[in-house]
Amino acid sequence: MNTVNISSMMNPSAPARQDYEIIDATELAKRWKVPVSWVKDYVRTRATDRIPHLHFGRYVRFEWQHPALIAWLERHRSCYQHKNGR
Repeated sequence: MNTVNISSMMNPSAPARQDYEIIDATELAKRWKVPVSWVKDYVRTRATDRIPHLHFGRYVRFEWQHPALIAWLERHRSCYQHKNGR
């Protein structure tokens, strides 16, 4: 498992925050069972509701199990369920 505490990297004297596993678009797509192209489409600036992500230069990464990522998924899940009457 590849976890990073970003606050401690930026400020070693800062109090510890929750560590999240840092994953790439391929891994996120695999875990959500969608195409990688779908994930990348929802990261691009032209997307209306972008997936929360981090930029490391040209590299895009995601914090697995971060509350913002979970909230994004729930917003989209509830839209799907609402349209189907579930």
